[in-house]
Amino acid sequence: MKSHTAAVIFALASPFALSGQVANTGGLSGATQMQPYLPSTTRSSISMARLRVPLKARDLYEKAAKQFRKRDYIKAQETLDRALHLYRAFPEALTMQGFIQIDLNHWEAAEQSLQAAARSDPTYGWAYLILGDLYNRQRRFDDALVMSQQAVQLVPDVWFAHYEMCQAYMGKNQFARALDVSDAALSTNRGTLLHVAKARALIGLGRHQEAAVELKTYLHYHPAGEGSQDARKLLDEIE
Repeated sequence: MKSHTAAVIFALASPFALSGQVANTGGLSGATQMQPYLPSTTRSSISMARLRVPLKARDLYEKAAKQFRKRDYIKAQETLDRALHLYRAFPEALTMQGFIQIDLNHWEAAEQSLQAAARSDPTYGWAYLILGDLYNRQRRFDDALVMSQQAVQLVPDVWFAHYEMCQAYMGKNQFARALDVSDAALSTNRGTLLHVAKARALIGLGRHQEAAVELKTYLHYHPAGEGSQDARKLLDEIE
């Protein structure tokens, strides 16, 4: 039974994992739903590091964000290149570049971009959040935990940060801690992938009936789509 449970827990691979890379087999990547929420403007938060970014570079970032949301990554990267040419230590631009590089499976380049973003502004939580996603994909769960914990401190209202922390804990087989994190975050983030994360933590603890409730709750909110397909697959495994 224990081996079957483990197989169920790690059945869902990252949707962006391609051949030649190590997939995060701990569950869906938060980046699957994260893309529309990545900040589209530099005006959403202020720090001394970001105040140094030239206005022209900020305008270019906002243009890149529109292209990014359409998944026109070629044009978005071209625009980001222009912004970064004006100001290399531009945390938002480096973070968006890192996201694109992850999505294109250029993981080493993504890590460099995201680490540069965090160095340029240690208060920019999205850089740590997406680094956490990257490290979870690579099964570097200790690193993912450090990054996601930092992200939770900096952007506590962004549910993806809590989700990536759950992923890291489950990668370390610390299911009780993952359950605590998902439970707390779900109090204000109903209908998100945190239901699936909580279900997987419950399965890891042998609590399959409770896990089924969480999966059905997620499917109530999202009866169709990528996340729902994986939730149904997991539900079929435990019922």
